[in-house]
Amino acid sequence: MNTNRFWSITCLFLALALLISPLGGTGSAMAASNAEQPAVSPKVVVAEVSVSQPLSSIKPVVTDQGAVDVPLNLRNRLTMPKAKNDISSGTFDPLAVQTIYGGGGGMPLPTANFDGVGASGSLPPDSNGDIGYDPATRKKYYMQWVNTQLQIWEVTNPLAPVSLYGPTAGNVALFSGMGGICQTNNNGDPIVLYDHLANRWLASQFAFTFAPGNFHQCIAVSATADPLGVWYRYDFLYSTSIFNDYSKFGVWPDGYYMSVNQFDNNNGLAWRGAGAVVFNRTAMLAGAAAMMIYFDVGAVTLNYGGMLPSDLDGPAPAAGTPNAFSEWDDTSWLGDAQDTLRIWNFHVDWVTPANSTFGLASFAPNQLISTSDVDPNLADIVQPGTAQRLDSIPDRLMYRLQYRNFGSYQTLVGNHSVDANGADKGGVHWFELRNSGAGWSLYQDGVYAPDTDSRWMGSVAMDTSGDIALGYSVSSGTTSPSIRYTGRYPADPLGSMIQGEVSMIAGAGSQTHSSGRWGDYSMMAVDPLDDCTFWYTQEYYSATSSASWKTRIGSFRTPVCSTFVDVPVGAFAQTYIESLNTAGITGGCTTIPRNYCPNTSVTRAQMAIFLLRGIHGATYSPPAATGTVFTDVPIGAFGAAWIEQLFAEGITGGCGGGNYCPNASVTRAEMAIFLLRAKYTSAYAPPAATGTVFTDVPIGAFAAAWIERLAAEGITSGCGGTLYCPNAAVTRAQMAVFLVRTFSLP
Repeated sequence: MNTNRFWSITCLFLALALLISPLGGTGSAMAASNAEQPAVSPKVVVAEVSVSQPLSSIKPVVTDQGAVDVPLNLRNRLTMPKAKNDISSGTFDPLAVQTIYGGGGGMPLPTANFDGVGASGSLPPDSNGDIGYDPATRKKYYMQWVNTQLQIWEVTNPLAPVSLYGPTAGNVALFSGMGGICQTNNNGDPIVLYDHLANRWLASQFAFTFAPGNFHQCIAVSATADPLGVWYRYDFLYSTSIFNDYSKFGVWPDGYYMSVNQFDNNNGLAWRGAGAVVFNRTAMLAGAAAMMIYFDVGAVTLNYGGMLPSDLDGPAPAAGTPNAFSEWDDTSWLGDAQDTLRIWNFHVDWVTPANSTFGLASFAPNQLISTSDVDPNLADIVQPGTAQRLDSIPDRLMYRLQYRNFGSYQTLVGNHSVDANGADKGGVHWFELRNSGAGWSLYQDGVYAPDTDSRWMGSVAMDTSGDIALGYSVSSGTTSPSIRYTGRYPADPLGSMIQGEVSMIAGAGSQTHSSGRWGDYSMMAVDPLDDCTFWYTQEYYSATSSASWKTRIGSFRTPVCSTFVDVPVGAFAQTYIESLNTAGITGGCTTIPRNYCPNTSVTRAQMAIFLLRGIHGATYSPPAATGTVFTDVPIGAFGAAWIEQLFAEGITGGCGGGNYCPNASVTRAEMAIFLLRAKYTSAYAPPAATGTVFTDVPIGAFAAAWIERLAAEGITSGCGGTLYCPNAAVTRAQMAVFLVRTFSLP
């Protein structure tokens, strides 16, 4: 977080250090009971939109990453009082700590593995970023924003990432020309998310001054899937008295949700409780003025804090599903009988904002879920060659709280740092919640701490096959702070990450700055295109120094993940089906669960869509249908526009008698003609047939020349032995093979 503009209040921070430091007193700062507090209606703020120039046209402004005279922009971490209550009474259940390690075959090695944004004169680095793609170009991008610096890479080939933009000051890149505090201030705590439901990017940071109090949330939403294009920018005034610290975002169909830890600027930055916010996603995607609905939970109770909103990966939830906010609380914090996850349902009503709700009356949570008993009273982390320790941040959930919809059930996965042995060895407590329709419940949890090294500051996510990946920092008196990850597959024993541990990069130095600040969060993302590939970013040091940190970006995919439930790894045509999805030709036959229907026959209507997307690209849309080309394809029929365009391009003349037969299955003989005309245009004519290629395709058979040419080009080798099976229906699995080979799809 960058606070170099505020050296004038250094004395204030020094005075607060003992109050807000994790090493401060243990006195209670709990609120009075909810029953004594009035209900609070949501606050509504409207922000006008500002449209940027294309990002590619804005000259980057780079901070010298190697400068030694750049003042460190940092402050003591503002701490929630509940986490300091009864600090000596933390207990843990040894059974929560995983005892089985390895034996699962091992997590895969990284594919992409490259340095991200580096030191910018700030501590701590808030390492985060996301993976996205542009359907128009099929290019993949990784966008990272760490503290004050932003950078974008093309990672279509993950083995050869190409930096396209930056590093540059985030406010310069996204808010230039906007005016106001979002343009002038570059204060950090950034978040980057790819909204895969809309193929857009969301980027945000806070901007503030303490004297006078002026606290804003600056949000930019890309106008297209290309992050180098135009962005819509918004400046939301959060408060003139409440500091919106540690803002964290989640993408949801009805809004962009944000959690906040609040601190009172009028009372020496005393704890001010939690804030829960939603921004009007629909308006922001359209580049229109947008509304923010804000619940000041702290106005009713100071008990809650360290929340995260759920962030969607994969298929959308059912319409009207509330966004779930959650926090984890130790028994010593709020008096629970057992360590507890609290869940709040955030329902938004954009038509009548006053009807929006957060939790129950007086902001009581909708659910209390007991977890394994773990100990959050973790001292700072040791490292080699220095007495300086690193902040473990054990008082809150670590980013993200990932949501996934599997149809018959929904999942939430999250994590936080704990003392794994009662002697300050850092471990990661991770959990998976499930909801099968009756509310959330704990499905599994565990503490990952496989040896004497400490692991902390994790980020966890689940892919479409239910595999879980956990990334984190690792350090000890003999291990320099490094980046590693582990994971589990659905068939593994519950509560265990047994797939082994992989080093993304080994650190070669320690951080010696007296603040001890080591990041605030990291980010495990999932590629929205294949829904299988994990992307992780975290910090490390390549040499011992005060603040010359680096960040790393890596990707990996488990060997058991398949994009489609009904096409497991190793199934016939699985790699071709994955390629068809990557190319955007099809996203499958059902969304929840995500199926491909590999054994279903392809209809002539479906084939029109497949072929035209193969010819023109995934984003192609044909002219509107007229309903006048084929008598059995009226204007509102499925695929009507595609069928008429296929006719216009001379690829088909129909099935005879003025008809197209849209619901008839495509035969393998017809497929040969369709494919070669699509590849070479309607004027193409194959060489004469010889009748010697397939025993069931004699010289005079229908489409014999086309079938033999298809074989000559390596697009097919037949249906087995010396047969082609010309009259058999083409299945969707076979179609994937045909299309990928015909159009040379990756």
